[in-house]
Amino acid sequence: METRFRSGSCALVILVCVVGFCGFGSVSCGDNRRPKNVQVAIRAKWEGTPILLEAGYICSFFLELLFCLGNLELMFSSRPLLRKEVDGGLETPITCESQDVVVRELLSKERKDIYWEFIDSWLHSKKEDNDSYTAKECLKKIIKHGHALLSDTLASLFEFSLILRSASPRLVLYRQLAEESLSSFPLLDDSFSNNASGGLAETNENNGMKRSDPLLVGRNPESPGGKCCWVDTGAALFYDVADLLLWLHSPTGMAGDSFQQPELFDFDHVHFESLSGSPVTILYGALGTECFKVFHSALVEAAKQGKVKYVVRPVLPSGCESKVGQCVAVGASGALNLGGYGVELALKNMEYKAMDDSAIKKGVTLEDPRTEDLSQEERKPELTSEIMAFRDYLLSSTISDTLDVWELKDLGHQTAQRIVHASDPLQSMQEINQNFPSVVSSLSRMKLDDSVKDEITANQRMIPPSKSLMALNGALINIEDIDLYLLVDMVQQELSLADQFSKLKFLTLPMGNWAQSADHTSHNLGVLETSIVPHSTIRKLLLTVSPPESNMIRVDFRSSHVHYLNNLEEDAMYKRWRNNINEILMPVFPGQLRYIRKNLFHAVYSVDMILSLYENNLPMRFGLILYSSKFIKKTTIHGLHLSAKDIDGETEDISSLVNRLRMLSDSADDGPETHHVEEAFVETILPKVKSPPQDILLKLAKEQTYKELSQESSLFVFKLGLNKLECCLLMNGLVFDSSEEVLMNAMNDELPRIQEQVYYGHINSHTDVLDKFLSESGISRYNPQIIAEGKAKPRFISLTSGVLGGESVVNDINFLHSSGNNENSSVHIDAVVDPLSATGQKVSSLLRVLRKYVQPSMRIVLNPMVSQFFYLLLGLESGVNAVITNGRVMFPGDEGTFLSHDLHLLETMEFKQRVKHIGEIIEEVQWQDVDPDMLTSKFVSDIIMYVSSAMATRERSSESARFEILNAEHSAVIIDNENSSVHIDAVVDPLSATGQKVSSLLRVLRKYVQPSMRIVLNPMSSLVDLPLKNYYRYVVPTMDDFSSTDLTVNGPKAFFANMPLSKTLTMNLDVPEPWLVEPVIAVHDVDNILLENLGDTRTLQAVFELEALVLTGHCSEKDHEPPRGLQLILGTKNNPHLVDTLVMANLGYWQMKVSPGVWYLQLAPGRSSELYAFKEDGDGNQEKHLSKLITINDLRGKVVHLEVVKKKGMEREKLLISIDDENNSQRKGTRDSWNSNLFKWASGFIGSSGLSKKNESALMAMNWFSNQEHEKSGRHGKTINIFSIASGHLYERFLKIMILSVWKNTQRPVKFWFIKNYLSPQFKDVIPHMAQEYGFEYELITYKWPSWLHKQTEKQRIIWAYKILFLDVIFPLSLERVIFVDADQVVRADMGELYDMDIKGRPLAYTPFCDNNRDMDGYRFWSQGFWKEHLRGRPYHISALYIVDLVKFRETAAGDNLRVFYETLSKDPNSLANLDQDLPNYAQHTVPIFSLPQEWLWCESWCGNATKSRAKTIDLCNNPMTKEPKLQGAKRIVSEWVNLDSEARQFTAKILGDEVNPQELVSPNQPQDSLTDNSLEEDVESKAEL
Repeated sequence: METRFRSGSCALVILVCVVGFCGFGSVSCGDNRRPKNVQVAIRAKWEGTPILLEAGYICSFFLELLFCLGNLELMFSSRPLLRKEVDGGLETPITCESQDVVVRELLSKERKDIYWEFIDSWLHSKKEDNDSYTAKECLKKIIKHGHALLSDTLASLFEFSLILRSASPRLVLYRQLAEESLSSFPLLDDSFSNNASGGLAETNENNGMKRSDPLLVGRNPESPGGKCCWVDTGAALFYDVADLLLWLHSPTGMAGDSFQQPELFDFDHVHFESLSGSPVTILYGALGTECFKVFHSALVEAAKQGKVKYVVRPVLPSGCESKVGQCVAVGASGALNLGGYGVELALKNMEYKAMDDSAIKKGVTLEDPRTEDLSQEERKPELTSEIMAFRDYLLSSTISDTLDVWELKDLGHQTAQRIVHASDPLQSMQEINQNFPSVVSSLSRMKLDDSVKDEITANQRMIPPSKSLMALNGALINIEDIDLYLLVDMVQQELSLADQFSKLKFLTLPMGNWAQSADHTSHNLGVLETSIVPHSTIRKLLLTVSPPESNMIRVDFRSSHVHYLNNLEEDAMYKRWRNNINEILMPVFPGQLRYIRKNLFHAVYSVDMILSLYENNLPMRFGLILYSSKFIKKTTIHGLHLSAKDIDGETEDISSLVNRLRMLSDSADDGPETHHVEEAFVETILPKVKSPPQDILLKLAKEQTYKELSQESSLFVFKLGLNKLECCLLMNGLVFDSSEEVLMNAMNDELPRIQEQVYYGHINSHTDVLDKFLSESGISRYNPQIIAEGKAKPRFISLTSGVLGGESVVNDINFLHSSGNNENSSVHIDAVVDPLSATGQKVSSLLRVLRKYVQPSMRIVLNPMVSQFFYLLLGLESGVNAVITNGRVMFPGDEGTFLSHDLHLLETMEFKQRVKHIGEIIEEVQWQDVDPDMLTSKFVSDIIMYVSSAMATRERSSESARFEILNAEHSAVIIDNENSSVHIDAVVDPLSATGQKVSSLLRVLRKYVQPSMRIVLNPMSSLVDLPLKNYYRYVVPTMDDFSSTDLTVNGPKAFFANMPLSKTLTMNLDVPEPWLVEPVIAVHDVDNILLENLGDTRTLQAVFELEALVLTGHCSEKDHEPPRGLQLILGTKNNPHLVDTLVMANLGYWQMKVSPGVWYLQLAPGRSSELYAFKEDGDGNQEKHLSKLITINDLRGKVVHLEVVKKKGMEREKLLISIDDENNSQRKGTRDSWNSNLFKWASGFIGSSGLSKKNESALMAMNWFSNQEHEKSGRHGKTINIFSIASGHLYERFLKIMILSVWKNTQRPVKFWFIKNYLSPQFKDVIPHMAQEYGFEYELITYKWPSWLHKQTEKQRIIWAYKILFLDVIFPLSLERVIFVDADQVVRADMGELYDMDIKGRPLAYTPFCDNNRDMDGYRFWSQGFWKEHLRGRPYHISALYIVDLVKFRETAAGDNLRVFYETLSKDPNSLANLDQDLPNYAQHTVPIFSLPQEWLWCESWCGNATKSRAKTIDLCNNPMTKEPKLQGAKRIVSEWVNLDSEARQFTAKILGDEVNPQELVSPNQPQDSLTDNSLEEDVESKAEL
C-alpha cells in the first residue's frame, strides 16, 4: 500500500509541476503546445459529377461483369429438344417474317441491362414532398434503388464503389462526347448562341485554369439554349421531343438521311430492345430531368418498333442543376475529393539544416477541423490549453526515431505478437504500422512469447524475411502495385462469378409431363426451378487457379523429312569434346559455350540459311526441312487433304527441292534465275559424283520417287503449320523466328531447363533429349492463333448468356452433330457461320473440316437468328465466321488452310489450360434434387462448358503460391467465413511500407465483403534500425463524407491527429501508379513540417490535385530491338495532336499524360509514319491501323502494347540518322533527317502542352511576338535553356535567386525548365509574374517514374534521380541543348558562353571536383578505393552544373544506357550514395563526359579561396566537415546573395500580398554593408594569396 501511495504522489507532483510551469509562463505556452494536426486531400482536376449518374454506371458495370460471366437467371433444360434435328444436315431456316420477332424476343430476354432497370426504377419511384434532402439522405436513397437490383453479395460492394466515386471518370468521358456532339452542329438560332458549341460552365473560380488545360478534354458543356437534353442522330440534333417524333414518324426523313451515323463504343449503353442495323440515336441527358423522361419514353418505344438503336450517354450540362431534383445534382458542384491513396509524414534527417527562416505572413485560410479527443474541455474548460499541452508533452515524449540495438532485436516478433493477440487484429496492425514512431517504445518493452518467435523463424525457412505476398481466391496479386480501385474491381469480378453460379437453375418437369414436352413449351407445364451448383463447389471453383499459359509449346517435328547436317554424338569432328553431361552444370564466363559431345540442342530450320552457323562449330545439332511453297499453294487450292499423288499432273521445271531454293532466292532483289541454281548445284556435286551432274538434274526432274519425297516433305511442313511462318527455327521443338541472334538467345533460354533436368537426374548421358522433350509436351500442329503466343491474348465470351425463356439457346440449337461418341467430352466447339453473307461462301470448306473432326461435342450454327445473337454477343457485324471453344473465340483467318488438326490442337490446349481442373471439380458434385435420369454425361459436360466459359472471362494472374505450407498457429491472423465467396491469403511484414498500405486494404475488404482471411505475419527477425520512420494514413472514403446537414459532398481526407511538435516531418504521397498529382494549396512548407511553428493554427492543411493520368505502353518490332526514337502522338478526334512522346530502347517503353476521355494514338507525321505502321490485328481493316482507339474511363490508367512493322520498301531504312551519317550523305544543308524532322512537329512532351496542326500558325505568331519582346528588352541571340529542380520553400527561395543571377548576367533570351513534381503552389503562383516582370520564359515539365524501373523511396533520392534518368524523354523533342543549374547556385558569368561551348560530340559536360582545398582531402572518396580503380584516371565530376546535348544524348541512347546502369546498381543499398553524381561518373566509360573548365563551378567545400575570384558560378555545396546550414553559408560566402535574396523576396511578397520585414532581408547577425565590406576584403586576401 505504501508503495502505491508513493507512486500516486509522484504522479501528482509531476502533473502539478508541468501544469504549473505552463500556468506561470506566458499565454503562448498553452497555445504553442496544443496538439497539432495535419490534413491532406487530393481532388480531381475535373468538376464534380452527379452521384445518381455514377450509380447508374456502377450498376451497369456490375451487369457487364454478369453479362460476360453469364445471364442473371440462367437455366438449363435437359428435356428433349423441341426443335427438329437432322443428323449431319441443316434445319429448315426460319422465315424472314418471323426472324425479327424471334430476335427481338431473344434480345429482350438476354440483353436487358441493369442500367435500364435502374433508369426505370428511378423514373417510376414515388416523388416525395420532402425538399430538405441532405447529401447523405440522397446517397442512401440512391443506394436503396441499387440494392433492389443486386444480390446481397454485390449490394455492399455497390455501396462502397459509389462512395469511392469510381465511376466519375466515365461521366467525364461522356462529357467529352457530349461536347463533340454539340460542336458538330453549331446552333444557328441567336437564342442558343450563348455557347452553342458546348462551352465550359463557369462553376468555380478555378475554371479559368481548367479551360486552358488542353488535356482536360472532358469539360462539362453548358446547356445549349437552356436545354438539358438532346438527341444526336448523326444528321441533326433534336432538342425537343416533338421534332424527334416527327423525324421518327417520317419514313422519308429517316430513310433519306445520307449521313455518317454517330460512332458507338464498347462502353455505350445500347437499349436491350434495339436491333443491329437500325439508325443510331444517342440521347445526351441526365436521369432526373423532365426532358430525359420524355425523350427516353419516345426512344424506348421506337427501339421496340425496330426504328432506332437507342443509346444513352448520361451528362448533366452546366446550368441544369437548378432544373432537377435535389438528389439528382448531388456531387455535381464543387471539387471532387478522391480516395484510394496513402499519405506519409516521414521523420526527416536534419543533418544539414535546410529550412527557410521566412515566417508565414499570409496565405489561404482553410476550415480548421475539430481535433479529436477533446472531451476534457467539457469537464474543465478553463484548463483546456494546459491539459492539452500536457497530453501532447506525454505523446511527443514517446516519439522515437532511434532505439538501442537490444531493444530493436525482437521488435518484429513483438509486433506480430501484439497483433495476433488483439481483439481486432487488422485494426491493431493498422494502428501500429501507421503510428509506429509513437508506439515503438511500448512495443519494445513487451514480453515476447517464444512460440511466436519460433513459428516465424520456421516459416522463414520457406519464405524470405519481410517478403510480402497476397492472393485473391488463390491468384497472386502484385502487392507492390495494388491499389484500392484495382482491388475493388477484382473483388467485384469474383463476387459476380459467385453470384452467377449460385443462380444457375435447372428446369425439371413434373412426372407425366415429359410426354407433352414435344408439343408444348415449358411455360405451360408447371416447370420447377432447382439450383444446381452447391456453395461449397462454387467456393472450390473460385479458388481454382488455371494453369499458366504455357510458353513451352513444342512442335513434334520428328520425321524422316528432317535432314540433319551433323551429329555431335557420332561425328568425328566432335570426338575431342567431353561427353560428361554433368559439365553443363559447371559455371562459365558470360557468353561462353559448353562444348559437350551430346545432342542437347536441336536447331531445325525450314530453309538452308544455317550453313554458316554449322560451319562455326557450335555445340548444336542442325537440321533442315525443305518444302515447296508453290506446291503447298496448289494443295490448298485443289483441296485440303489431297496427297502428293492427287496433284501429280502438275509438274515443275526442276525438282521441288531445287525449286524451293530458287523460290527462296526470288525474295532478294538480285535473286538468281533457275539456271543459276542449276549451275550452283552442278558445281557443288561435281567433285563427289562419277556421272555427269546434268544427268543427275534430269533424273531429279523425271524420277517420280524423288518428286513424291519432296512433295511429302512439303505436306509435312504444311501439316505442322510451319509454312505460314516462312522461315522459322525449331529449338528442341520450340518455335522461333530465324536469325543468328535469335538462335543464341533460344539456346540460352533452353540451357537452364536442361540444367535443371540434369541436376535432378531426369537427363543423363543415355537420355535422348529431343525425344524426352517432345514426348512430354510436343504437339503435332502449330497454329500461333490458337497457341496465342506473344502479346495477343485470346478472346473469351460466356456461353451462359445464350438463354431464351429458360432454355439454353446454345443447348437447343444443335443443327449438326459429329457422328462420333461425344458423351465423355467436356470441350464444346461451336462454329458460328453465316451462309447468307459474302464470307459465307467459304463455309463449305470450313464445314468439311468440322465434319471430319469428330472428337469433341460439335455444334454448327447456321440459323440466321442465332447467328445474329452471337454476332451481338461478339460485337461483330454479320459476315464473319467464328469458332467458339468453351467460350474462347477464334476467327479462322483463312478457312482454306484451317485443318481438322487445328481443331484437335484447339481442343487439346483448352482442355489442358481451362477445362480439366474445372471438370474435376464438377464431376465430384453430389447433385441434390435432380432427377437421376437427367444426370447424363452430356448434362455434366454442358455445365462444365458454361462454367469454364464464364471463368475464362476472368482477368487475373495465373500465378499462385502454396500458402498452406506456412505455419499459422501463433503468428497469423485467421478469419473464417465459410459463407463468403472471397478468400484472402497473405504474407505480410507488418513493419514495412507494404504492410502500411495492405493493412488498410484488408480492413476495407473486411468491412464490405467479409471474406475469409489467412494473414501470416512475416517481420524481419533481427533489426538493426527502425523499420519505419514515418506516420502513414491510407485514405478510404466513408458515408460520413456526405453531409448530413446540406447537399455538400466533402470527400475523404487523410487526417493525422496529435503529431509530434518538435520533430521535422516531410510529406510524401503514395498514389496509384497511373496518378500524376501536384500540390495546389499548401500555405506551409510540406517538405519541412515543424508543427511547433504553426502558432495559433491547429491543423496544417494541404490539397493536391490529380493533374493527369499516365498512359503507358511498350512498343515492339518483330525480330528487332524496340524501335528506339519512334515518335507517337495522342489526341482526340477534333484535335489529333495534344501530346507526343518517343519510344525508349528500355523495353520499348513510352508514356503520355491523359485525362478521362476517348483518345486516338498515332505515329507522328514525318519519319516515324513514313517508315512504320501499326501491325494489323488480322481483321483486315486497314483504317483501324492508322490510329489506335484508347478509352480512359477509370482512375487506373492503361497499359498499351503496340507492335509496329516497317512499310514495304523501308526494311533497311534507319529510324534515327546520326549527324555523322548526315554529313556523310551530304544532307546537312537540308537537314532532311530524323533530327530535323522531329523539330518540325515536336512542340511538347509529357508535362508540356502539345499543339495541334491548326495551332501551328498561332505558335509561329507567338514565337514572332516573343522575339519582338526580346528585342524590345534589348535581348537578342539564341535562347539559353536552363533546367533546375527544387523542393521545399528554402530551395525555392534559392531557385529565385539563381534565376535572377542568370538573367542579370546575360543579354540573351533565357528559358527556364522546372520539374513541377515538387514545386509548391506559392512558387507556381509567383513564377508567371516573375517571368513577365523580368522577361524570361519558363515551362513546367514532369515525368512519371516508370513502373519497371527500380523505385527510390526517399524523396531526396527521387529528386536526384530526376536530374539524370529521364533527360531524353522529359524535354520536348525540339529542344537541342539544356544546362542544368542547381537551385542553390549563384551565377556570375554569361551562361551563353557555356551554352555555346563545343563539348566535342559528348552527350554530357560536367565540371570536375576541385582539389585545391587540402582540408577536405579526407573526404575525397573518389581518389581512393573502388572509385580510383573504376575511374582509371578520369576525373570525378560534380553534378551541380552540367550541359546536356539532347540531340547527341538521344542519338547515342545515353538515357537508355544510364537507366540500365541505374537498374543494376540501385538494387544494392550501398551503391549510388549520391545518385545524381555517382551514376554519370560511373557510366562515363559508356556515356562519355566532357570536362568543363574548372572556373565554371566553385564551391567552398572543395575549392580553395585562391580560385574564388575567377569563379563563374558559386554553388552552396554541403560541407561534410562543418555541416553549416545553407542560409548561413549563403550569406557568408556569396557577396551578392543578400541583394538578390532581398529583390526576390520583395517581389514575391508583392505578388502574394505579404509584407516583408526589412530586418529579415539581411543577416540577423551582420548588417548588409558589413557583408559587402567583408567580401571585398576576402577578394583582396585571395589576390594576395595568388
